[in-house]
Amino acid sequence: MTYRQATFNGKPTYEFQDQAKSDLDICLSCCEAELECFYDNKNALAPAPYFFEKAAAMLAKKRDWRGVIDIAERYINAIEKYRATATPASAKVWLSPKVEKIKARLAKALLAVQ
Repeated sequence: MTYRQATFNGKPTYEFQDQAKSDLDICLSCCEAELECFYDNKNALAPAPYFFEKAAAMLAKKRDWRGVIDIAERYINAIEKYRATATPASAKVWLSPKVEKIKARLAKALLAVQ
């Protein structure tokens, strides 16, 4: 089976990693592209955590806790869907340190809005 690759502005999202380090709009656009691709591929390929971790960090720096919660929850929900359908040969993305950082940012943001 052939899977669709996540793209933004006609390019694979990985080509935007350098720009996404400092541009929140590009980072969030890549997050959207990763999620769209994930659902288009019927949850078969996990969305890359890079953009979600960067977006959560940039939003936290701005103290946009609602933004952190939104992006982190959307990513974690996608990863849980991926994990539920993953085969033994699937990449175990949910064990990634980046996923742990996203979860930690979510926990901190949830405390900040209380």
